[in-house]
Order: sequence, then C-alpha cells, then structure tokens
Amino acid sequence: MDNYCHFQIQDLNSGSDLLTSPRGIRKATGCYHPEGHTYLAATSDQTVRRYEIPSGREIDGRMPHPSNIEQTTYTPDAQLIVTTDMMEDVRLWHTATAKRVGPTLRGARVRISPDNKAFVTHNGESIQLYDMPTPRTGDIDEVIRWVEETTGQKVN
Repeated sequence: MDNYCHFQIQDLNSGSDLLTSPRGIRKATGCYHPEGHTYLAATSDQTVRRYEIPSGREIDGRMPHPSNIEQTTYTPDAQLIVTTDMMEDVRLWHTATAKRVGPTLRGARVRISPDNKAFVTHNGESIQLYDMPTPRTGDIDEVIRWVEETTGQKVN
C-alpha cells in the first residue's frame, strides 16, 4: 500500500484544480509566489520544488536540504526564496535559478522586513538580524575577497 499521498491546490471560486502534485510526493509546507504564478512545495523528500500555476508543471531547479523543511517563503520583492529546516539551518536561494545565495545561517524561523532590506532569524533562544544580500559588483579580486571573508571559504 502507498503510504504517500499527493497534494492539490484548488481555486476557491470555481473549485477547479490549480495544481496536483505527482504521486509519492507529500507536501510538508509551501507558499505562493507574491504574484501567484508559482507555488513552492517543501516535500517529504527534503526538497523544495517549484510548480507553475495553473499548469502544475514542475519548474527546473530543485532545492535539496539535509533534513525536513520547516518553512519556505519569498522575499517581498520575490528575488530570493528563504527556507529553514529541522536542523535550524536557514538557506537563501535565487528565485530565477534556484541556486544558493550565501552561506547557511542559523535559525528555526525567519521574518523578512517589508522593505526587503533585512531579515531576522530566531530559534526561541536567540535572534539574529541580517542585511538582505545584494549583488556585488566591481573588480573580480574585490568580489573574490568579499566572498572568502563572508563565507570563510577559499575560492578556487
């Protein structure tokens, strides 16, 4: 017997299906794009998937996590996706490419400022305020130095 279910999103006015997930994918949490044309689904396989609304087609670029996903949200400008998992890791992803942005941060929950300039992570014991990442421009050596200082990792 199949222990997994699938999820459906329906239009409340018409009752018609907007999105039906493939079988074997159980939704844990999710959210709509601010403009409503895509849906993020954090699924039981520890992956965030993006779906077009209303076609239901999965968009390329899954976002894997090492543990179950607790929260998914878009930044107010929809340029970034923010996720948290059960290990209290916070990850930022570029919406258009589903590529990671910056290092993994700590926190069980995230709240983003309405002006999109900062975000807060918290876990019940501590709160950390971060500036929202912005694209870096300039000389390649300056950008590499900034990446290494920010992440603590060497760029090859």
